[in-house]
Amino acid sequence: MLLGMAFYRFELHAPVTPPELVQRLQAVSCQPKFSLLRAWPEVPPGYLFIGEVTADAFALRRHIRYRNSFLPQISGQISADGSGSRVVVGMSPHLVVIIFMLFWLSLPTFMLFSAPFHGWERLIPLGFIAFGLGLVSAGFWPEALKARRMLTELCEAPRQTDSGDEFPKSLL
Repeated sequence: MLLGMAFYRFELHAPVTPPELVQRLQAVSCQPKFSLLRAWPEVPPGYLFIGEVTADAFALRRHIRYRNSFLPQISGQISADGSGSRVVVGMSPHLVVIIFMLFWLSLPTFMLFSAPFHGWERLIPLGFIAFGLGLVSAGFWPEALKARRMLTELCEAPRQTDSGDEFPKSLL
C-alpha cells in the first residue's frame, strides 16, 4: 500500500547534451555545509536543490525553508538521446521514513487481522492505517509535483542565448 503511494517515476527529455544538462543541475544545486552547532545544514541562498550531481546521475532533494519528513529524495540518470538528453527520475521518501511508516502501518494491520473485533472497534486500526497513508500522501505528493515542475522547466529550457538567459525566470 505505502510503497505504491509514495514512489514516483517519470522521464524527461532535454534539448541539450548531457554535459550541458549536468552543468544546469550543478548551477542550481549545492552540497550542504554541516556544523555541530546547527541542527540543519547551512545552504547559501539561491539554490533550488541540495545534493550531488555527477556526470551521468544525480541525487537531490528540494531546498526548502521548512521541515517536511516526507520530502522526496530525487534520484536521476542522465543519458544521451539523439541531439539531446534523456533523464529518468525517481522520487521517494527518505529510507528512515519508509521504515518508520512500514512499522507504523504493520501494527494496525496486524491488529486488524489478528484480534476479534466487533462492530465499530474495527474502525480503530482502519483509522490508524488511513491516517498514516494520508500523512504520507499529504507530505510527499505536493513536494514531488513541485520538484517535477522545477526539473521539467530546467531540462526543457532552450539552449543559452546571447543575452545570457539560460534558465527560466520562474526558477530563479
